[in-house]
Amino acid sequence: MESGGVPQYMFDNRKVIIIGDDRIGKTCLLKTLYKYFLDHGVIPLMIDGSSIVSAKEEKIRKLLDNSFSEQYSKDYLEDYKQLGSERKALLIDNYDKTKQLTERGRAQFLNLAKTKYDTVLLTVNKAVELEEGMQYGEEFGSLVEFKRVEIREFGNLHRFRVVARWFYLGKDETTQDVEVENKIARTEGIVSTVLGENLLPSYPIFLLTLLQALEAGVPHSTALGSYGYLYEFLITQALVITSKKTDLDTAYKYLSEAAYYMFTKNITRMTGIELQQFHNYYCQEYLRVSLEDMLKDLIASHMLTYQYGYCTFKYRYIYYYFAAREMNARLQDPAQETEIRGQIIELINNIHKEDCANILIFLSYLSQDPFIRDEMLKNAKEIFKTVRPCNLDTDVAFINKMGFSLTPLSLPETNHKEAKEQHLRKKDEGGRVFGDRNGNDLAGEDDVGGQLAVTVNAAFKTVQVMGQVLRNFAGSMRGGIKYQIMSECYLVGLRTLEAFLEIIEANLDGFRIFVRKWTLEHTEIDGTEREVAIQVDEYSYRLLEFFILGTLRMISRATGSERLRDVYDRIQEDFNLLSTTMINTATNLEHFPLTLVTQQEIIKLDDELKHNTVVRDILRHLVFDRLVLYRSGYQIRQALCRALEIPAKDSRLIDSAQRKT
Repeated sequence: MESGGVPQYMFDNRKVIIIGDDRIGKTCLLKTLYKYFLDHGVIPLMIDGSSIVSAKEEKIRKLLDNSFSEQYSKDYLEDYKQLGSERKALLIDNYDKTKQLTERGRAQFLNLAKTKYDTVLLTVNKAVELEEGMQYGEEFGSLVEFKRVEIREFGNLHRFRVVARWFYLGKDETTQDVEVENKIARTEGIVSTVLGENLLPSYPIFLLTLLQALEAGVPHSTALGSYGYLYEFLITQALVITSKKTDLDTAYKYLSEAAYYMFTKNITRMTGIELQQFHNYYCQEYLRVSLEDMLKDLIASHMLTYQYGYCTFKYRYIYYYFAAREMNARLQDPAQETEIRGQIIELINNIHKEDCANILIFLSYLSQDPFIRDEMLKNAKEIFKTVRPCNLDTDVAFINKMGFSLTPLSLPETNHKEAKEQHLRKKDEGGRVFGDRNGNDLAGEDDVGGQLAVTVNAAFKTVQVMGQVLRNFAGSMRGGIKYQIMSECYLVGLRTLEAFLEIIEANLDGFRIFVRKWTLEHTEIDGTEREVAIQVDEYSYRLLEFFILGTLRMISRATGSERLRDVYDRIQEDFNLLSTTMINTATNLEHFPLTLVTQQEIIKLDDELKHNTVVRDILRHLVFDRLVLYRSGYQIRQALCRALEIPAKDSRLIDSAQRKT
C-alpha cells in the first residue's frame, strides 16, 4: 500500500501490528498516526514497550494516567477517562521491548488495553523473534484479531521523492529549473550507488544523512569506492553522537580488528566465546577496555548487534569497510605484507562472491598499492581469454534473424517529473530483470551452467571493481595506467558478452525451450500453438536484447566519469568497434550534458543501425531513459525522438496546460 493510504488503513482496522527493521521509521510513523487520530476526533496515547513493567491492573492504570498527563495535561485526565473506547487509541512503540513481562503478562496487558481502547497499534522490530509466542503461546489469543503490516524499504520512486524534496526545500516544486532537476538526478544516482545491493538499507534516516553529507561538501564521484568518504561520514556520525565511553580512535581500531578477525575465521558472526577471545586479544595488543562498555557503545551507535548469544556487524557495509581498513593497515607492515597479499589474491580469485567483491571495493578506495591493481588486471585477462570481444555486428545476426521489430516506446504525455515517477514506479513493480542472487552461494558451481554463471559474475564484478579503481584515482593515476585498466574493463565485459551469445546461438533451440517453460509457468499466454510459439520467440528475443543492454550499461556505469573523457576517446580510436561505440554512447548519455554534438552523433549512429534492429533498439532504450530521467532542451529532445521513432507530445504544451490547471 502507498504511504498516503496508511493512516486511513490504521483508522479503519483499529488493531494492527506494525513490523519493521530497526531505524526504518516505526516511531516516526506512530507519531504521524498520532496526529492523524487527533485530527479525526480520536485521542491517542503513545507509550514505549520498555515502560510496561507490570501486568497488574493498578500498575497499568498508573502508567496510562501518567502518560496522558505528560502528553496532554493532568487537568483533562478525568474527562479523558470518561470518553468511550471508540474515542481513544493506544499506540505502543517497541512492543518487543516488554521484556520484564512474561508471555502471560503481555497477554494480560493487551486484554486490559483492548477493553479501554478500540484502537491499539503495536510496533515490533522485525529482527526480534516474537513469532513463536504469537502463534502458540498464551499471547496468541490476545493478538489473533490484529492485522499485520510491514514497513518496507524505499524503492526507486520514494528515494527520488525524498531527494527532490531536499533540493526543493523553500522553493516552488512546480517551477522548472533544469539545473536543479539534473542535480536531483545525479544525486539520486549517487544515493542509489552508495546504498548498493544489501550494503545499506534504503531507510529515510540513511537517505537524509547521505544528503546532508553531500550538501556538506563530501566529494562527489560516481564510483562506489570513491564514496568511501560517505561511508566514513555515516560511521563517524553514528560513533560521535552515541559513544559515551569510547573515543573515536579506539572505536575505529576495535571495529577494524573485529572485522578482520571475522574475515580470517570466515565467519559472519561471533559466538559469546569467540567475542571474548577477540576482546582478550585486543586488550593484550592495544588497550585494556571493558567489554560491557565497548559493546554498549558500539550497539548504541548501530555498529554491532548482539542477539541470541551472537555478535555481528549491524550492516554489511560496516563489516566490508573495516575489514578492508585493517587489511590496508597490515599491508603497510613488512612483517605482514606477504600474508595480506595472499589474502588479496584469494579475494580476487573469489570476486564472484559478493563479500569478496565488496571488500575489494573498499580496499581500492583505501589503498593505492599497485599490487592490487596489477593482480586485478592479471585476473581479468584470464576471463574468457580465448574469446574475441563482441562487436555487436555479425555476432548478433542470429538475434536479428528472429525478425522482431523495435520495442514500442513513447514518452509519457505528462510533465517531466510525472514521467519520471511513472518510470520509477514501473521499475519498482518490475523488480530486477536478472534476479537478486548475490553470488555468494551460486548453486551448481560444479556443472557447466553453474561454472558459466560463476565466470560471468566474476567478469562483471571485476569490471565494477577495476572501474572504481579508475574513478577513485582519476586525478592521480598516470594516463597509460588509466588506459590499461579502462581497456581491460571494456575487453573483459565484451568477451563475456561474446561468450554468452556464442553459447546461446549454439543452443538456440534449447534456449527457446527454457524460455517457453518459464513463460508458461509464470505468465498467461492464450492462443493457438503457433501464436504461443511466436510469443515465446519474442520473449527470447527481448531477453537477449536486455542482456546485451544490461552488459553495456554495466561497463558504462562501472567506468563512467567526466574526468575520463580522453580515455574513452582513445579507446574508441584504438578499438573502432560498434560495441565500444555503444558503451561510450551509454556513458555520454548518463554522465555528460546532452549537447547538440551528442545529438548529431546519436542520430548518425542510429542511421548506421537501420539494418541492425536489436542494437538500434538498445540505442533507443538508452536515449529514452536519458530523456525520462533528465530534463533536456526542447529542440534536442524532439530531434532525437523523431530520428529514433519515439513518439513524444510537445512537452511545452503539457507543462503549460498543467500550470494553467
